[in-house]
Amino acid sequence: MTRFRRLLKGPGFTLIEILVVIVIIGVLAIMGVSKYTEFTTESRRKACVSNGTSLDKNIGVWESQFTAIPIANAGSVSFNTKGEITASSYGALAAPPAKQLNNGAGKNVVFEYTKDINVFACPERVNIVGGLQQIRNAPEVDFTWWIDPAAPATLSGNKRGTVCNPFNANGPDATTATCHK
Repeated sequence: MTRFRRLLKGPGFTLIEILVVIVIIGVLAIMGVSKYTEFTTESRRKACVSNGTSLDKNIGVWESQFTAIPIANAGSVSFNTKGEITASSYGALAAPPAKQLNNGAGKNVVFEYTKDINVFACPERVNIVGGLQQIRNAPEVDFTWWIDPAAPATLSGNKRGTVCNPFNANGPDATTATCHK
């Protein structure tokens, strides 16, 4: 019996101490995972804004090479995730119509400047859908390039620019918290 008592009083941890350490590690792990998720979502949103800026700059390069008339009217060009122009609307003497931007090969001039088809897909939507291949199988309009002298709310007060359609004014869950700013 004395030998047993000596074993109990020897060095070691009690069950309570071990449980407290496990709970502390669990809380730290949960905090780390939530921060990581927040970080990855924010990085996809920033990548989408960067894609839109790239499209806007490439359209600007095209305009500087082929358009001699200053753009004065409102209009838009929509791109699907395959880099194809799906729609455009312009008034007289406005920005480039789709027939000038199309190169007849199923793509468009902006695609030739961009050289990267992934620019035409929103990274946040790619993540939600489950990968680029899923988006390529069923292409949707992800970006629309706008010009509007009235500086619409769509462009956050700018006169021109590119917006991500799925995450424009409201995100996929219809809240401004998930839209791209």
